[in-house]
Amino acid sequence: MTACTYPMRWLAIAAGILMIFCTPARAAIFAVGSEPGCTHATIQAAIDAAEANPGEDFIRIPHSRIWGDLALLIDTGQSLYLEGFWSDCNTIDGTQYTTLDGAGGAAAPVLRIAGAGHFVSLDGLTIRNGDVDGVSGKGGGIYYRGNGTLYLGRTSIINNTAGLGGGLYAEGTGVDALVVVLGNVGITGNIARDSGGGVFAEAVRFYMTESPGSVIAFNEATGYDVLGTTHGGYGGGLVVNNTTSLHGYATIGSAGVGNTGAIYANTARYGGGVAVLGESGNVDTFSTLHLNATVAGMPAKIAQNFASVGGGGVYAGRPYTKAILSNAEIEGNAAPEGAAVYLDGDGDLRFNYDYAQPTPPGGAVPCPLDAPCGRIVGNYDQDLAGQPTGGAVMHVGNDAWRFDIGCSSANASNGPRGVVIEGNRGGRLIDLASVTWVCLAHMQITGNSLSAGVLRAQGTDFFSLRDTTIADNAIGGAVFELDDSAPLLQRLLVWQAGAVSLAGDGTPQVEWVLASEAESLGGGPEAIAIPSPRFVDPERGDYRLRAASPAIDFAPPVVGDDRDAFGLPRDQRIGAVPRPDPSTSRDIGAHERQGLQPLVQNGDFAGDTNLWLLPTGHAGNFQVDNAPGSTEGSGSAQIAQTGSADRVLGYIQCIHLPGPGTYALNGSARTEGDPLLGNPTALIWELRLDGGEGCIDGAITQGGVHAFATQTMLDQWTRPANPALVTVSDAEWNHDTSLTVIMAVYPNASGNGFNGLFDAIALEWSADAGDVIFADGFDEP
Repeated sequence: MTACTYPMRWLAIAAGILMIFCTPARAAIFAVGSEPGCTHATIQAAIDAAEANPGEDFIRIPHSRIWGDLALLIDTGQSLYLEGFWSDCNTIDGTQYTTLDGAGGAAAPVLRIAGAGHFVSLDGLTIRNGDVDGVSGKGGGIYYRGNGTLYLGRTSIINNTAGLGGGLYAEGTGVDALVVVLGNVGITGNIARDSGGGVFAEAVRFYMTESPGSVIAFNEATGYDVLGTTHGGYGGGLVVNNTTSLHGYATIGSAGVGNTGAIYANTARYGGGVAVLGESGNVDTFSTLHLNATVAGMPAKIAQNFASVGGGGVYAGRPYTKAILSNAEIEGNAAPEGAAVYLDGDGDLRFNYDYAQPTPPGGAVPCPLDAPCGRIVGNYDQDLAGQPTGGAVMHVGNDAWRFDIGCSSANASNGPRGVVIEGNRGGRLIDLASVTWVCLAHMQITGNSLSAGVLRAQGTDFFSLRDTTIADNAIGGAVFELDDSAPLLQRLLVWQAGAVSLAGDGTPQVEWVLASEAESLGGGPEAIAIPSPRFVDPERGDYRLRAASPAIDFAPPVVGDDRDAFGLPRDQRIGAVPRPDPSTSRDIGAHERQGLQPLVQNGDFAGDTNLWLLPTGHAGNFQVDNAPGSTEGSGSAQIAQTGSADRVLGYIQCIHLPGPGTYALNGSARTEGDPLLGNPTALIWELRLDGGEGCIDGAITQGGVHAFATQTMLDQWTRPANPALVTVSDAEWNHDTSLTVIMAVYPNASGNGFNGLFDAIALEWSADAGDVIFADGFDEP
């Protein structure tokens, strides 16, 4: 046999961490039970024998019975493996955990682990029903105290109770103290009378980074009463704490069961999910939480936790505490104040801060490209009765040290990334009070429900908000409330129809802001009111900019190589867009448009007819068939109707033209069935120089019918060799110049029905007609 019962594949977390490999076994093997092949009648006797034996030792604990009344002690400086999954002392079946039960035993942890220089591995075990008396008792399931390594794999720690660390209390006594959670570990249903319902990690390095199927869930930190006052109650899922001489670290990665995330559905007074404490008060030691994705496409997540006082997701509220988030999600948490985040008392929280630096934390994977690198979504202000409280989604105050989202000390290569903040509910989204440093950038803040405003700042020493889109939030007050603070508001796109942008006595420095209301921001060239930002698809949460948005290429470029909220390069000049200063190349808001195309939205009908309007009296539906050259499997728009008529009109789209020049319209079409009875099809186009936002204002100054050839074979797609050309001169063009495209089907020879399909509709641009006729496949038949 070998000296490993499961493969240990783990990232090199830091230099000097002990690495374990499967090697031929010469270690001692102990087995617990009364059957043949067993060496000891009790688990403790086997542990004692292993400690007396030099070298690596393995203890087999069969699952043929529940091992009860347990209060086990491991005190070793050696390598020791406790293994479940054995059906008897000689046979491993790998199908069932072995249960270690503390019920009926001493008021002590089910398992205590002590010593220095050791390596202890627990695999295939259920550790349950431990109960340590009082509010200061530690580790209901496991109390680890030492300067060695503890590995947990395929283990459940459930229904244990203690004062601190209901499931696990991990207490480091030296710099080598390490706890690693591997795959399929559940720390669930535990209770702390004080703090750390699931885990209390003090002065250790706690890693949950390569942990598929592992979760800290459904734990509770209740707090305790002294003369009518409740104390404690921090960290329903996890507490991270330091001591006067040792740092405390926890790194949480892409764990969870299904879509739960690693920290799920825990409850506390402060920090329903995680509480980062700095109880030592020592300036030389820190408590730090790292939350970062360690598997591509699977963000690290803190979700569905509740705090009855503050910090539903994360609480960092003592001196020398840090929460560092990268490619992470804070989702669906609730609290009366700080539903997502509660930060104060010299706390420090940074989301995607300097993420692109050469050494990301804890085996973090890069952010996805052209997608969010983190979300704060669906967090609610809520009390114990489930009622709204008017508290902030993110509360940052009481002399908090630093609060950063999407910022860096300099423009790093590829730049730090912002986050999407949407679907939250509260009084305010962000409430800042007496904060030393605030830097917020590259954020998309959309679709939140706020009874007051988006952001309030009081007494911030430094505050910068830039390159952010704030749009379509339901708010009951001004977007910004600034009292006695002078933040920098730079390159913001603020679209809150009917709301005042700025209130309060603050005196912000405003630069390159576009807003639905700009007078309160000072007006003038620094803050300009716009009729519409022209987002791509706000109803589906796509707040990127269309090519004709006034926010395109509006501001000067910024030195460096920073990126937008989705990781795309900034300062991408689009030649078709005229600007008074041709050097301006930076888009306003969270998103940078990378090129002119597509001008037609959803021209390939990617799964539906979204972004195409079907007016009353027009006919249309989605069809799964698609034209050659169109995106494979995307589909098409079908115009079908029975009866007779001069023509049947279908879907239409309003396209604002980003600048003067010649535009070439083309597409593909076909009819169904017998070619001899096919319907003629066409795209009708209408140019309005003053079409307004809906393309219906002003007179039609040009128009035409772009007809498709009649098919000669069954279900044959056709595409005209030459597109329809629409030319707009410099003198004619303005920001309201628009082109309306309408699908049309005409009667067939029998005159008794209409059926036409349209796909691959595109609009190309050139400064003159000669460059566009043969562009992008328009020379194809």
